Amino acid sequence: VSKTETVRYPISKWESSDGKSWYVIYNDSWKECGGIIKNTGILITTLLPVEFKNNNYVLIGNCRENNTDYNAVYSVLFVDISTTGFKSAIVYKSNNAGYAGEPYSWYACGY
Repeated sequence: VSKTETVRYPISKWESSDGKSWYVIYNDSWKECGGIIKNTGILITTLLPVEFKNNNYVLIGNCRENNTDYNAVYSVLFVDISTTGFKSAIVYKSNNAGYAGEPYSWYACGY
């Protein structure tokens, strides 16, 4: 590391008692957080465990579906994204009726 490079290191970490939510805050104010959401087939409001400076942070969803319906397409929809939370749901397209009942994961990072 040169003298002009900044080294990023965690200054605060937290994980919920059920392990379904967590965050890490770094010395340069960079934040990472994530969690697992139980899919109910409707929009779910999620409060972030740490607030971001603005809503320009990265937000990624991952379907944890283990369904054997290979004709299905799953994706996570995020709406109403703010510095303190978001709403989300799994979008499920299949030749079979129903919706994906498995939980899905989310991850956010930014300042």
